[in-house]
Amino acid sequence: MAPPPRRRIVLASIDPWRGEGDFRPFDYGLRRIAAAIAGSELASADWEVHLLSRRDEDVDALVAAVRELEPDVVGVSAYVWSLGPFLEAAAILKGDPRPPVVLVGGPSARPGSFARDPLRALGRHVDALVLGDGEETILDVLSLPQLDRASLASIPGVATFGPLGWRGMRRAARLPLDALPSPYQLGLVPREATAHLEIFRGCPLSCTFCQWGRYDGERAASADHLERELSAIGRMGARGVFLVDAGLNLSARAFRALAEAERRVGLLAKVGLNCELYPSYVRSEHLELLSRARSHVGIGIQSLDPVVLAGLDRPVTDLARMKGVIEDVARVADVLLEVILGLPGDSPDGFRRTLDWARSFGCSVNVYHCLVLPDALLDRAVADDAFDYDPVTFALRRAPGWTEDALAKTAARLDQETANARGMALAGTWHLPRP
Repeated sequence: MAPPPRRRIVLASIDPWRGEGDFRPFDYGLRRIAAAIAGSELASADWEVHLLSRRDEDVDALVAAVRELEPDVVGVSAYVWSLGPFLEAAAILKGDPRPPVVLVGGPSARPGSFARDPLRALGRHVDALVLGDGEETILDVLSLPQLDRASLASIPGVATFGPLGWRGMRRAARLPLDALPSPYQLGLVPREATAHLEIFRGCPLSCTFCQWGRYDGERAASADHLERELSAIGRMGARGVFLVDAGLNLSARAFRALAEAERRVGLLAKVGLNCELYPSYVRSEHLELLSRARSHVGIGIQSLDPVVLAGLDRPVTDLARMKGVIEDVARVADVLLEVILGLPGDSPDGFRRTLDWARSFGCSVNVYHCLVLPDALLDRAVADDAFDYDPVTFALRRAPGWTEDALAKTAARLDQETANARGMALAGTWHLPRP
């Protein structure tokens, strides 16, 4: 008797960021899911995995590429810029004679993302949301004998839509990072790209404008695992290493493991490190590692107003200490300072003070338009009339301290300031290069 035909899953991503110079990002989250399947028994007998990575938001081209592969399942990694196009594609694919099962994962795969139209209406074409980490959940989903909504609803970490709306919870059981298959060690990443490295998962700060959160301190990689990762990254000819974690110094255990792995391998000293650094916790050991690598460091200031930060559950850093930290880091690394426009409780004048202070260091500065993200401000905004936001891009339109007119005028002034500085303004991000 002939074996049953293998089923086919297409894992899709849209990442319009092309990078500049030697910075060459890729769809790391999607490759982690592919590695989880490849490292399981499902890959050998049951499922073919196809990766579909796009740099544009052309829905028709995306649908055509999916149809050509004739998948049983389409799994997408959705961010704020890609959720809309993916949902439009799902609506079209669900009209096919043999429609695929559509799974949506990634940071924007949350019930709150569908609070308003047009995403609310488009969300009905999604069979399930994968909530949070997807490596374990996708294996449970693909092991189901029948992929209908009732079966999907039985899987921990999955949300499905029904008469009472979206229902489902994050899964509690989680494997340590060392136990998750590595896309580098399995050879599932593009060569000569910028390597994306994870040394721990989550964030201990839980600031309400950010959707990291939910950090338990247990999911930190060991030095042995990171040694294997750095060695595999080196074999792939990486153009540099980009730390995908919330910050280099937000898990002491993970940082020590990385420092030890780097002592053994020496990769960062050769190709460089790009990371975020939280100013309150900078120590001499962090500066030492940064000085040994060709480092590019982002430091999030966000706002100088302690009342604004406290209202967002962001720990307040003493201004004099922050100034000293920025100057210390700038002596050993290229520094990019980061500020948020439109934080609830802030104001145009408060934002201007923060931006002027950041610019005074002579470093590059990025300004980000505040986003009303799921698992963050979105959970508050959908029930608070003081907030308004774009239901597709999630860009904040109005919040306490910000009228719609004041926010628009401040953004227009930033456009002009960025042009005068020969910087770059694109999709709610303003880059002001160093003078």
